[in-house]
Amino acid sequence: TQAVLDGADKLPPGSSLMFKFGTTPAMLIHHLDGSWVALGAVCTHLACTVSYEPEQSRIYCACHGGVYDPKTGDNVAGPPPKPLTRYNVEVQDGRILVTKA
Repeated sequence: TQAVLDGADKLPPGSSLMFKFGTTPAMLIHHLDGSWVALGAVCTHLACTVSYEPEQSRIYCACHGGVYDPKTGDNVAGPPPKPLTRYNVEVQDGRILVTKA
């Protein structure tokens, strides 16, 4: 499985883009330091969709207050029992390729 995100290489640092990885919600984050991370956007607690909150430097699940590290996807607070799924990110000219890790 892979996702080709045309034009996503223009995503400004400090922002994110929601996309579908197969049938699953996922997010691409372009960090302020220039690094890229792609994570599953489904909370490992009860499968709510999570959101990136750059001003808090976290990924947050509004359903039950789960918090994840936006660099690693690690679960750091609240009820989530395990980290978010992490994907490989390849930055190409004009697009971003996301593949299963």
